[in-house]
Amino acid sequence: MNLNSTSPSSQQADVTLSSPLPWDTPNDNIGAMIVPTFILFGICGIGVIGNFCLAWVTFNGSHFRSVCYTFIALNAMSAIVLELWNLSYIYYVIFAKYSTIMDCWAIGVVPTYCMNISIMLTVLTSADRLFALVASKLYCKLSKLRYLTITIAISIITSTCWVFLSSYQMESQASKPAICVFHNYIQDYVAVSHAISYFVISIGLLLVHCYLCKHYTCTNFSLRNFSRRKT
Repeated sequence: MNLNSTSPSSQQADVTLSSPLPWDTPNDNIGAMIVPTFILFGICGIGVIGNFCLAWVTFNGSHFRSVCYTFIALNAMSAIVLELWNLSYIYYVIFAKYSTIMDCWAIGVVPTYCMNISIMLTVLTSADRLFALVASKLYCKLSKLRYLTITIAISIITSTCWVFLSSYQMESQASKPAICVFHNYIQDYVAVSHAISYFVISIGLLLVHCYLCKHYTCTNFSLRNFSRRKT
């Protein structure tokens, strides 16, 4: 045994993109890519069509001009950008190559940015409905434009802060080699269960928010107050 030989971990640390890579080809198992790739195609395709229809109906329908429906439409638009960008990951699944950690961060910054905005808009939609239920009089007196500007700015600023913080965190390891997409190592049942759970949760939240947007509006609040006074 040669005690002067370097360990595999130390060899990997010294690897550059121009030198021979110490790892095997990441996507050498073609069968392991089939299910994740089809799931990615299916989720993105259905998501783009569904969210486009949702945003189109919301912006063009006169009955869907409330703040709550605006949140839902903007959430759908951010999801469209997220899903369209995720289609580019199929290239990295099929033609896997080694990049730097900063390159991987740049590849994923747009979908992660849209995902953060989508999460923030979902939280704000729930908070908006809670605000409408708890303090309906104050809610109906607020300026719609100012209210939307403040709440949407919160989502944009929060996601932008994440971009700067994550890039600052990556600076120390920016030049290290990395594989951006590890679809070869994702087990099929994990990908399927993740896709199903994500779909069920998203549809469930959308239905709940649409119900609350329809039945708890300022018009309904005023009609209820009028009926109570009349009786």
